[in-house]
Amino acid sequence: MIRPIRVLVVVVAAVAATSVHARQTPPSIDKVLADAVAPKDVAGVVAIATDRRGVIYQGAFGVADVSTGRPMTVDTIFRIASMTKPITSVALMQLVEQGKVSLDDPAEKYLPELASLQVFESFDNSTGAYRVRPAKAKPTVRHLLTHTSGLGYTFTSPIVRDFKPRAGEQYTAGPLLFEPGADWMYGTSTDWVGRLVEVISGKSLEDYFQEQILRPLKMTDTSYNVADTKLGRVVAAHRRQADGSFVVDRNVAPVTGLTRFNGGGGLTSTANDYIRFVRAVLDSGTLDGARILRADTVAQMARSHIGRVGVRAVKTAMPERSSDFSFVNDGHDKWGLGFQITAASVPGKRSAGTLSWGGINNTYFWIDPARGIGGVILMQFLPFADTKALALYDAFERAVYRHAGTATAGNVPRFRADPSWPKIPNNWQFGQVASVAIDGQDHVWILQRPGTLEAAEKARAAPPLLEFDAAGTFIRAWGGPGQGYDWPSSEHGVYVDPKGFVWIGGNGDTDHQILKFTRDGTFVMQIGRPGQSKGNADTQNLNQPADAFVHAKTNELFVADGYGNRRIIVFDADTGRFKRMWGAFGNAPTDAPPNPANADEGERGAPQFVQPVHAARVSSDGLVYVSDRGGKRVQVFTIEGTFVSQVFIGRECRAPECGNGTTAASTAFSTDPAQRYLFVGNRSQARVMVFDRRTLQLLDSFGRWGSAPGEFGTLHHMAADSKGNLYVTEVTPLRPENRRVQKFQLVP
Repeated sequence: MIRPIRVLVVVVAAVAATSVHARQTPPSIDKVLADAVAPKDVAGVVAIATDRRGVIYQGAFGVADVSTGRPMTVDTIFRIASMTKPITSVALMQLVEQGKVSLDDPAEKYLPELASLQVFESFDNSTGAYRVRPAKAKPTVRHLLTHTSGLGYTFTSPIVRDFKPRAGEQYTAGPLLFEPGADWMYGTSTDWVGRLVEVISGKSLEDYFQEQILRPLKMTDTSYNVADTKLGRVVAAHRRQADGSFVVDRNVAPVTGLTRFNGGGGLTSTANDYIRFVRAVLDSGTLDGARILRADTVAQMARSHIGRVGVRAVKTAMPERSSDFSFVNDGHDKWGLGFQITAASVPGKRSAGTLSWGGINNTYFWIDPARGIGGVILMQFLPFADTKALALYDAFERAVYRHAGTATAGNVPRFRADPSWPKIPNNWQFGQVASVAIDGQDHVWILQRPGTLEAAEKARAAPPLLEFDAAGTFIRAWGGPGQGYDWPSSEHGVYVDPKGFVWIGGNGDTDHQILKFTRDGTFVMQIGRPGQSKGNADTQNLNQPADAFVHAKTNELFVADGYGNRRIIVFDADTGRFKRMWGAFGNAPTDAPPNPANADEGERGAPQFVQPVHAARVSSDGLVYVSDRGGKRVQVFTIEGTFVSQVFIGRECRAPECGNGTTAASTAFSTDPAQRYLFVGNRSQARVMVFDRRTLQLLDSFGRWGSAPGEFGTLHHMAADSKGNLYVTEVTPLRPENRRVQKFQLVP
């Protein structure tokens, strides 16, 4: 309807003028919403978006009631249904922070109704016949928060939909669809989380939410019971008809007079209110001076807690209530403590690690911690996951990122693959390409493994080390066993230092040395001897050193050591004299616990590096960036080894569904004077990630598994030239095409 649209845009402009950091209303976002209302793809919509500073867009279009033509306004109150679940989850995590409940407590400890649960052994949908048995495991608080308890909904499971207990049988909960923890199913788990909050706190959900979450966040229009003075702002519930039109659905739950409250749904709210909740999560648990959770608790909620299990793209069991969950990356997305977690970045949209969910009346939200963007889009009709509603959600989100990118992240580096680089001479064949380095002339040095070639290919094997100019023209090649030094049995890392010396290390079982050569291959020095390592306390030998870097200001060699040890060790680059060493967090490196340590230990990760310690780079301002590949993190230190900060890289990644489960393979810096950007090569998720180096905020990423230009087999090492171009190597190829180094040109 054109008239309501025109009027409401004026209202939006008035609201935006008082926002935290008002901007001109982006016409592109207005158009996305208006274009959905005009052909009646949706009856009405309210949408709002935020960055970490405040609201960046707000708009309302269409009608709140198709039977009266009442216009939609930015303060319209919606039934947000399952968007209640994240609020319930936050409430429970507040109680976890207070020590009143633990995630791995059996739920029956607080809710006797969940004791002695049964699980389906079989169910015949045609007859309703079934067999059940006692569940072997007890559902825990964590299972309830993550929808891995085995409980389902009537619209997500045909078994739950059709189940009718036999005479004399009663089931307060269940029977379960599977053993707790064995799978994921969207269901009534968060209903029980709500009961936990009530039992443990001694308060109703309405009272608890108001006291501990809603009033602190100034969410004044959010409640289970709508005040009489606000009933005129409540949107009508609608249902899409077969011809695509909408009718008012009178068969809906009341929004007043409620005395029993459900943690899985039932709240009413506005876009203005819910974006405040989004902002609090985006800002690690705080908003406008009010803190609802500790930052480490928010980070814990934002991590996957379902192991190898994936979130299902559920097939609907009740098409009149819900369409299929087509918005889920089936089997790949994960679930945290109250949120769906996006497994892979979506070009033009959200980043990997984005938190999201929705409500059955086609209300949706997302929270992108990496980009600092969040949004809420509210409609009010069935069925859920309606294709046109999802299309509008998608278009709105893309428009928000276009606007946010223009306003806040327009200078983030962008790259394109150059498939013509390099020009390999003599019909030579590469084995696994282990490492790459850039010298002071922007020449590119490639270290590859001839020993990994098949027997039929070895006649054409290239030498281990090759030098190319920036255009990809071959300069020279050398390497391999020689007089006076011990060439590594498995080539791994190459680095060309500011004086032009070439450093080479290996990760073979007895590669306990690192070598120094001139650029033409003349041997200069060796630190360590093959097979002589005595462990992390040994200052004379290394143990499968993965990478090296010389810091020109101090003339010190920093070695990522490595596959056998778990330390950064520093030597004088001229004499090879030992100077110092350290482990994760600046701790003294130790040989215990044995490899592999637990990469997921605690909130901060393992107290020691988790092998392999795969790369080390020193920034122009004297900070050491360590790629703790096994620990799935990059740790930052001073030159002396004092811990500064860390950022996890794909901490949700688990083998075997996510490569070998290790991530942070290499780092490089942008070549502007401040080295503003940090590039991290993510091995198992096949991406190069772009961070703000100062804040360690993820800004962007590119790449995916594959063999085409711009895709990665197994991403290994990385380097940047003076023009800002990136060079990335690959090992353990998917196909022979992945035995390569790729050049990614910086896009002006």
